[in-house]
Amino acid sequence: MHPLPTCWAATVRWTGQGDSEWTAELRISPATLVAGTAESTLAIPLCRLQLDRLRDGRLLLSDPEHDDWVILTREPSLLDHPGLRRLPHLHRQIQRLESSASSRRALRSSVAFLIVFAAALGALALLAPHVVRLVTARIPHTTELDLGTRLTDRVTRHFPVLDDRILGQRLAAITNRLADAMRQASPHCSITLIDNPEVNAIALPGGQILVCRGLVEQVADGEELAGVIAHELAHVRNRHGLQSVVASAGPLLLVRLAFGQGRSQIGTMVEHSQELLALQFSRDQEHEADTAAFHMLVDARIDPRGLLRFMRRIETEETLAAATAPHASAPSQASRIQRVSQSHPLTPDRIRHLESLWNALPPGTPWTPVPWPPTPTPRRR
Repeated sequence: MHPLPTCWAATVRWTGQGDSEWTAELRISPATLVAGTAESTLAIPLCRLQLDRLRDGRLLLSDPEHDDWVILTREPSLLDHPGLRRLPHLHRQIQRLESSASSRRALRSSVAFLIVFAAALGALALLAPHVVRLVTARIPHTTELDLGTRLTDRVTRHFPVLDDRILGQRLAAITNRLADAMRQASPHCSITLIDNPEVNAIALPGGQILVCRGLVEQVADGEELAGVIAHELAHVRNRHGLQSVVASAGPLLLVRLAFGQGRSQIGTMVEHSQELLALQFSRDQEHEADTAAFHMLVDARIDPRGLLRFMRRIETEETLAAATAPHASAPSQASRIQRVSQSHPLTPDRIRHLESLWNALPPGTPWTPVPWPPTPTPRRR
């Protein structure tokens, strides 16, 4: 332990002389605090000594019987002198000052932490897409596959797998033509038809693609359905489903995941998710998926204008849904179609982008029609 000082640098301020200040040296005797200056010596009996602290942190020492001068010092060790602490009234004053100083330090620390935290969150918001991709790249494919399986099980508890001959044949015609693209997207890629009336499809982590009955029923032909399936395959190949799950984890968990922690919490978050079919894809992800889907279709000799027709029709029916929504009394076909634009945002830019890709194709590129089993006509009795 360092020995306590026996004297302290101080300043005497004469309030009765225009707040003039003189340099002084403080000493403590058994009964008195003495401030010696070049001009004089001032003494405060310890029994009358009053202690306070200014906003700038300096200690203020005063004598109630002499209000024309005060003593100021920046030496906190003065309060540790046993001659002060042995007197009950000074001991209480010292405790009050120490408590106040501790509270101010805690407040400053809290404010500093909040400022740093807010700055970190702001930086994370700017870097979020890059951080999400970094985190996703560090998650093993086995974890992604398990996550997708759990999501699929959860969805199919509410919308069971559908065994329909005609719809199954339509879907099989597409998967046969896109078999190479499926293998390239993921070795575990699978496409499942579920009994859901919405015009939608969703690519889950791990390669599982769930196709709603309403989509297969409402597309005009095999080229339109192939375009939607190719788009979902592009999401699988680029791990967009896993990126969406990671991005929805929130900034704190995102930081933990970036440093290899908290992976077990992804599953917990998914178990409590209420909108598994509404995983949101960003505009950049949709642009990336549209480009990849277009080239998948070209490689499979499937006319990519089917995807363009589908997107234009969805855009038209979405506009209709917005116009009729205030007057609708029951779920309509337009409202069911609107769900696909919720999870796959439609913008005019996406349509223009696909049109530019089409215009860049060499003239006379050959296309092979996609088999499309017709809906059977009901027999007359």
